[in-house]
Formats: sequence, structure tokens, C-alpha cells
Amino acid sequence: MSITTIDPTMSQASLQAAFNNPGEIHATAGNYPLSATILITVPIKLVGEGRPTQFIAPQGAPAFALNLREPCIFSDFSINGNISSTTLNAAITVDSPNFDNGCSRFDNLFFYNHYMAISFIRASGWVIRDSFFFEAPFQLYINNLYNCDWGDNTIIGSTFFGYNTANNISNGYSVGIRWCSSGGLKVIGNKFNVMSNPIQFIPNNGVVTVDFIFMGNSIEYFSNVVSNSTGVLIYKQAGYNATLNSFQFIGNQFNNYKYNSLIIPSNWVHLTSVGNINFP
Repeated sequence: MSITTIDPTMSQASLQAAFNNPGEIHATAGNYPLSATILITVPIKLVGEGRPTQFIAPQGAPAFALNLREPCIFSDFSINGNISSTTLNAAITVDSPNFDNGCSRFDNLFFYNHYMAISFIRASGWVIRDSFFFEAPFQLYINNLYNCDWGDNTIIGSTFFGYNTANNISNGYSVGIRWCSSGGLKVIGNKFNVMSNPIQFIPNNGVVTVDFIFMGNSIEYFSNVVSNSTGVLIYKQAGYNATLNSFQFIGNQFNNYKYNSLIIPSNWVHLTSVGNINFP
């Protein structure tokens, strides 16, 4: 595999050129102010030098747009979303032109100052590990519009931190993970802190899928700014048909939630809850 090194002094055209060929890209430390989205259509591995490697997204657009079937690997860098609270863009979008993107990985990344961190549009088999998501209305938006039953995705060992009092993002409304389609999902050993709705399962119309594991997560207090906050919300929109099977909630901690830790519909969700703890 070829290895290409990029640095903050490179032009937008030179940076894009580095991503036009498959292989590994090493990003040295420093700020990369992007004037346009980096489009990725070949499999690459992008590795930074930790948080000091910072990509600054173009105003109102993603920093990176994956549009390919093959997997990519992103690790060890940060993304400044460079957006206002009204901009409906993600820092990273994951899609495929005629199938779905399969088995991409996102390791040790740091996201901040964005409306949404990662939007999965058509994707399955992806893994997010040991990453930090900081202060945004939405952190992860999960879909697979190619096939709503293809998923087998994993989120492990990551931290989701919500409310931004300085920017008053959506009056405190903040979501860690919103799942709309994409088959099975494992959410294991993560920390959700100061969020109105850490986890939302709000399926698209017609979704029928199985295998959700939510285990060993810690969900902590949200302030009095938002009423009716919910640790885990499973909700079907009016007029929609959906069935979600084989939910398992095991050994999670819900701490200082003013309202509901878990809302479970009775007629279209099949769920097992074991060993979860609620602290006042």
C-alpha cells in the first residue's frame, strides 16, 4: 500500500489529489482549513497525529464525503465542523453510488462545532471506536437507504457530550445517536453525558429489522433546560409501519435523568431488559 503525507500548507487541489488514489494518507499535525468538501471515491486509510491534526470543514458543508462501496479507515484526528446551529450538514457523510459502503472504521476521532458528526446514508458493517463527540444537536445519524435490514454496525468505547450553553444549540436539544434504518446495531461501553435524548430509535416507514444490543453504557444527567428528556426513546411516527425485533438492554446505568430512562412501545418492539440501574 502506498503512503502519502499531507500537511497544512497544501492547497485544496493538492489535498483532494492526495485522496484520489487508494492507499494510506498520513496527515501531519496542524490546522487544515478546507474550502470545499474532500470527496473520497477510492478506499483510503487516513491517519493523523492525534487531536492536533485538525480538519476545519468548509462553511455549511461536510469535511469528507465518502461515496464508494469499499471500506475506508479514519483514525487519530479531529474535525471542526465550522457551522452555525442552523446548518444541517454532517462533518462526515458515508454513502455509495449504487450499493452501500461496507465496513468502514472510525477510530480515535474528535468532533466538535458541528450540527451532526457522521451521517450514514447508505452504509453497513461500520465500526466507531474510542471517539469523542462534543456539543451538537445530533452526533450520529444512522440510515441505510439501500437496504433497511443491512447493518451489523458497532459503536464502542466512545463519549457523547451534548448541551452547548454558549451557543444555546436548539435550546439544549441534543441527540447522541438517532437510528432510522440499517439493521442490527451494537452500542457497548459508551458514555452519554448532558443530552436530552442520548439514544433515539425512530424508524423510517416500512422498516423491519432485528438485533440491537445496548450494553454497559452510562447515561448521565441532563439539566432542567429541556423537559421530557428520555435516556432511550423508541418511537414510531404517525402513519408509519415498522417492526423492530430482538432488542437487548443489558447492564446500563441511567443517572440523574429527570424524566424517563427508557420508553418502550408494546406492540411493535420486542425487547429484553436485564440488570439496568437507575440512579435518582
